[in-house]
Amino acid sequence: MNINIPDYQRPYKWGIQNIQELLIDISTAIEEADKYGTFKYRIGTIILHERKNDSLENDAEYDVVDGQQRLISIVLIKQCLNPGFECSLTKKEFSNKISQTNIHNNFMFIQEWFSLKSKEDKEQFKNAFSTILEVVVICVNKVSEAFQLFDSQNTRGKNLDPHDLLKAYHLRDMKDYPYAMEHAAK
Repeated sequence: MNINIPDYQRPYKWGIQNIQELLIDISTAIEEADKYGTFKYRIGTIILHERKNDSLENDAEYDVVDGQQRLISIVLIKQCLNPGFECSLTKKEFSNKISQTNIHNNFMFIQEWFSLKSKEDKEQFKNAFSTILEVVVICVNKVSEAFQLFDSQNTRGKNLDPHDLLKAYHLRDMKDYPYAMEHAAK
């Protein structure tokens, strides 16, 4: 997809701690997939606003409304795993100094993190992007709808406690085993 990060987006603020947490989450997902076979891990939701772009020959351009931090981080991981990896986001020029600094620091951290991994570990990470990891993409045509979704995703309702999120995560994957699901819920 031709993805664009519009100028109204805040700077890329994820730091090394966020990247480390993402890498650990992916590592854990790889371990879980080894145990359970058809395991999938959802690494987030991305909200896009589709814009027609006449210069792209009947193709659309998608502005990121929500998910910029995650998308840029995933691109950095992909670039470390596959030197030469390119997508529309790799062509984006970030003029904000905060974004530039964080992108540089995170890229260096990811490179160092993978330098300590075996060749097999790196291959498992590469494969995880096509076999284990999932992203929910919500794409709308009206920018007002995109911001309404963003608002409802990020500001409404009561935040779940970590233990509630963990419980829901595990129960979702147990739907084929009602007895085990009931036992785990208790």
